[in-house]
Amino acid sequence: MFFINFTKHINLHFFELFNFFKMKRVILLLSLSTIFSIYALAQQRGDLAVGGGITFGTSTLYTTTTVLGEESPTAQSNGGINFGFNPEVSYFVIDNLSLSAGLSYSLNASGESPDVLYTNVALFTIGANYYVHIISDKFFYTPGFSLGFGGGSFIQNSQEQKITTAIPFALGANFDLGRIEFKPSDNWGVYANLLSLTVSYARMDATNLKDTYTAVTNVSFGLNYGLSVGVKYYF
Repeated sequence: MFFINFTKHINLHFFELFNFFKMKRVILLLSLSTIFSIYALAQQRGDLAVGGGITFGTSTLYTTTTVLGEESPTAQSNGGINFGFNPEVSYFVIDNLSLSAGLSYSLNASGESPDVLYTNVALFTIGANYYVHIISDKFFYTPGFSLGFGGGSFIQNSQEQKITTAIPFALGANFDLGRIEFKPSDNWGVYANLLSLTVSYARMDATNLKDTYTAVTNVSFGLNYGLSVGVKYYF
């Protein structure tokens, strides 16, 4: 009788242990399926988006200037106030990786009144961004880079005169280091960038005389601090 009761007791604990591990297995499978379903909702290959953003902030620049082959020492300066906007279209070539093409316009004001230098630059840009999941399919870290080429002008105002210098060729690279994106719905995204790294090259004529050309080349490296915000519509 004791043996029979002992056997029943062992069998009861065995089934309780079996049911416990069975439940743990179900919970583990549900957790894994949830994780994989989250990543399945990523930005997928073939997705298309259009949008644009505006930028407002300041920067710290490190500039090397070359005049008639003579290179000056690299100088650090306050980059002034920056404003810009950039419409673009992007396409996901693989899951989570988008390539983009667009236009970028920037206006920079530096110096103190009345001696203020305005820099206008318009570029055609191409770039890429990678989407890293932070919270499900709603919140992403989207670092990226862009490369642009175009031209613009320098406008120098002073009490005595106003001098405009053309920039026939400009080249720039931008690295978005602090860009995040929130998707409140499947079709809309709102992004913001708090920190970017830029490298720019500009070539111009410093004399503004018809018969004399003085080539000046500026190469700048800088960190941009401020806020860049924009929206995207996903098809």
